[in-house]
Amino acid sequence: MPGNLRRAFKANESLLNRFLLLIAGGSAGVTGGLLVRDPIPLATTIVAASIFIVFSTIGFAIPWRLWDALSALRRYASRKRVIRLGILSDLGMDSMDSTNSAWASLTPREWLDMARRSSNGHPRVLPRLIISRSQLMRYHCILNPYGGVFPEENTATQTTVGRILNYVANGGMVVNVADLPTYFLFDPQLHSKIDATPLIYTSNEPKRPFTETPMLQRLSLYAVNIGTTDKSSWTYIGKSALGVSDAEASGFVANRAVVIEKNVKPVITINIPGIPMPVTPLFYVPFGKGRFLFSMYWFGVDYPMNLPLSRRIIDLIRQRAIL
Repeated sequence: MPGNLRRAFKANESLLNRFLLLIAGGSAGVTGGLLVRDPIPLATTIVAASIFIVFSTIGFAIPWRLWDALSALRRYASRKRVIRLGILSDLGMDSMDSTNSAWASLTPREWLDMARRSSNGHPRVLPRLIISRSQLMRYHCILNPYGGVFPEENTATQTTVGRILNYVANGGMVVNVADLPTYFLFDPQLHSKIDATPLIYTSNEPKRPFTETPMLQRLSLYAVNIGTTDKSSWTYIGKSALGVSDAEASGFVANRAVVIEKNVKPVITINIPGIPMPVTPLFYVPFGKGRFLFSMYWFGVDYPMNLPLSRRIIDLIRQRAIL
């Protein structure tokens, strides 16, 4: 399916659907009227019926749905040979600043180079820079390198967030590196990130509670600040799925985490005095037929100790995207 045609359709999908279905309805009425005539004008009836079939098929987006289903089938069949990794680059490929990212210093191109260097494992990782309006179903995994900022084509309707949720629900995997996913959305009209977490006015002072962050709310995740707690009192539980020791895991610095509930599959589990339940700064969330992988570890310039985690995240993508 030509990418430009698909993107043009997606950009005005709702309006085009209604217009095409309107034409299809009109042609259906014409066809019905022709069928009651005697004799039936065969050529005109065939033309009217053909218009109805074509326009209703496109109006209901059946070609795009079939193409997505075919892409998902091809992706599933190839997952043990190669992992196609799409790295979002909507907000710039080579620079990270306060307008397009939050707590993430590795650029999309640096993630691309890192994934290429790790492509010798099995299955091979084939990374590519993409935009959020690409055909996501072609990829086994989509990585957002902008940390707490998410590229969004329409901040009012959160169209891109919805597309990502649909992609995961249909078997894809999405990785968000660094901090809370969708705490900020990038507004293409303002050319900057905006707070997507609404301001709540309390008796003391206005706050933006993590529970109101769009992605966390949709996935029922409860995030907590752990950066101000005494790190020496943390206890790491069980064997890390990263394949590192407790001592190595304790060398990473986490400022936020989520409470481990039934919907959270931790990679690293930490017990912290004062927090009644174990928490995790690196975890999976199953959603529909797919899964999310979230890292709350910051990759900012002030956190060089966390950079080795970036390579581990590529390994986790390879492990989980084949399941």
